[in-house]
Amino acid sequence: MNTGLFHSADGGESWAVVDAVGPGVLAVDTGAEGRVYAATFGRGVFASLDAGVSWVVAGSELESDIIFALAAHSLQASRVYAGTARGLFESRDGGESWVSAGEELDGLSVRDIYLSADPQDAGRIVVATYGAGVWLSGDDGQTWQTANDGLGDLDARSVDVDPDVEQLIYAATANGGFYRSKDGGANWNAVNDGLENLTTRWVAAVTDGRILGGGVGNGIQEIRFEPEALIRLGTAALDFGMVSVGVPSVKTLDIVNDGQVDLVISNLSIDRQSVFSFSPATATVAPGGSVSVEVRFQPKVRGTASTVLVVRSNDPDKDAVSVALSGTGVLAELSVQPAVIAFGEVRVGSFLDTTVI
Repeated sequence: MNTGLFHSADGGESWAVVDAVGPGVLAVDTGAEGRVYAATFGRGVFASLDAGVSWVVAGSELESDIIFALAAHSLQASRVYAGTARGLFESRDGGESWVSAGEELDGLSVRDIYLSADPQDAGRIVVATYGAGVWLSGDDGQTWQTANDGLGDLDARSVDVDPDVEQLIYAATANGGFYRSKDGGANWNAVNDGLENLTTRWVAAVTDGRILGGGVGNGIQEIRFEPEALIRLGTAALDFGMVSVGVPSVKTLDIVNDGQVDLVISNLSIDRQSVFSFSPATATVAPGGSVSVEVRFQPKVRGTASTVLVVRSNDPDKDAVSVALSGTGVLAELSVQPAVIAFGEVRVGSFLDTTVI
């Protein structure tokens, strides 16, 4: 069995092996301006700058590495990432040189890479690691955070992000099947109903709320999800700081619908005796839209006040979410400047004036 790289020039009707790359090809990805990259088992990365006509070894830093995954940047032609058994590497010169793409990932086995193609979210990277689960970066790999809450198997082999809803992330794991996160990786739930074998290898999110996935003994699986409303709060807390007693202070809470159907906010509530208030109390938010809730703090006495604003909606997994509210009432203090006024010598019957603030 030849496990090398194959090329078709007739839309897939016939295929020819690319001898210049050789055997042991594990992954391939295409970039802008005719760039193609191939990942190999123990022979590093191969690159083509002419749509696969000719190939060269891409950089000496990885020439003996097992390359599990490649991701070419769709917005920057010369930028590409490689997932290896010793971490994630990045090249900004088309593969001529490679550097670590995050010390947090050094030593981890990176099995898959997702790069955002959205110009508004170009710094977002999601990677699957074998043994350390899913990792996220929102700043082009400068910093990384784990995202494994609810992920029952940390041997992640593949990740992908829904093309329509950026908060939906999917993961395929070695022995735990498929997982889905509705909040950008903060929480995960298994989605394996009807799946007999939980040994999965890859997952791909497609349109209309569907994913495709593959594993051992399952062939290619298609999982469909019903459209849902997905609530996201702009912040987890609103701190009003110090506010004079009797004087109102207003802040805004943004509520976003990341889902595919209308988000119905049925009720907002806080302590009735609270010095906090809000408006509106209900709203309907279209998919991809948002609503701004005006939250007001008007202290009645000196001291710190706090409560929780609860938002109830038709999000099936988050029917109630909350925002912490806090503020401190202070008494206004009268001050006069200057503290001392010296008029000097003044003739009897005449006057001098000055200004007091």
